[in-house]
Amino acid sequence: MWNWLKAQKRQCGAAQSRTQDLMNGWAGTDAAECLAAADGELRQHLETCADCLDGMEQSLAARRMLRQNAAAAADPGAAFTRRIMLAVNAAAEQSAAVANPWMALPAVASRMAWVCAVALLLAAVWLHETRAYVPPARSTVSGEISLVSDSAAENEEVLVSVARSEP
Repeated sequence: MWNWLKAQKRQCGAAQSRTQDLMNGWAGTDAAECLAAADGELRQHLETCADCLDGMEQSLAARRMLRQNAAAAADPGAAFTRRIMLAVNAAAEQSAAVANPWMALPAVASRMAWVCAVALLLAAVWLHETRAYVPPARSTVSGEISLVSDSAAENEEVLVSVARSEP
């Protein structure tokens, strides 16, 4: 029984392949015409095997439906073509804008130049205002006593040295 099922399955596979080859070379859509065009062995298998005959009829039905719809789809009309072309152009523009980040460079560069100029101006003003005041250097001539001092301890030392130097 098992061998008979395997043989039947093998025969069905070969018959379906031959049926497809027959239908590819044949332009009709009628099952009776297709059976008449088949060779003797294939015709005998299709008459005895309901599954293979059903597969052939389904293929013919699909062929009929495709032929009926092919005429309707041959010319979709100018409105359809225009709508599709607008959608394609819009998608192309959008992808070009997203794909090219350098398009924004001029606007960013201009803003960065202004920011840098303002930052440089602020830095220059800040440095000018916070520059430490350096008093001019004091020169002492030999023998001249400087009475200007920075601390009280230095003032006392100056007075003591003046008192000693005077006789």
